[in-house]
Amino acid sequence: MEFIINLPTKSMSNFMQLIGYQSIHFEKKGEFSMLRSIDKSNYPKFHLYGRRTNGTIILRLHIDKKETLHENLLDIIGFHDDDRIRVEVERIQKLLKESTIDND
Repeated sequence: MEFIINLPTKSMSNFMQLIGYQSIHFEKKGEFSMLRSIDKSNYPKFHLYGRRTNGTIILRLHIDKKETLHENLLDIIGFHDDDRIRVEVERIQKLLKESTIDND
């Protein structure tokens, strides 16, 4: 699922801390990637990735069911459509709306 948030001045580290995600390496220049466990096991995990553009961040969220799945495969098999994703997007948007984190 793709969604956009306004985050003109908050640092990415504050954003990740606020929403409870951990940064991971991402190979495409200018993009970031982060994970958050859904439960106490290693998988499934929320995988949030995106890029910053003029004060907004364009985000894509999906669920990694296994470590070996890749993003292009996820598009084919539909892990972007899980109902947990809609709930997670709402959680992130609510946390940002209620956030008192100011500029760094």
